[in-house]
Amino acid sequence: MKNNKKEMTMEDLARMMQKEFLSIKGEFGKVHKRFDKMDSRFDNFEKEIKRLRQDFEDLKLRQDQAAYGFEIKDIEKRLQKIELKIGIKAANA
Repeated sequence: MKNNKKEMTMEDLARMMQKEFLSIKGEFGKVHKRFDKMDSRFDNFEKEIKRLRQDFEDLKLRQDQAAYGFEIKDIEKRLQKIELKIGIKAANA
């Protein structure tokens, strides 16, 4: 039985290693592109969350202003009743 194995030289080993390293480099390139896409998506999420927070703050401000307006109307009605009871003419009547 003959042994048909070729003896591996340092150059053969170097070529094999280079081929594998290039293959790994290509795979890392794909992973890098995916991370870039994820970064972009996270940036978009962050912008959207900031926009939603601002919208929420605007709504809270409007609600506070609306509540304040209702409180003023209620106070005006109560003041008018008091003015009527004590005989003072209301300023807007």
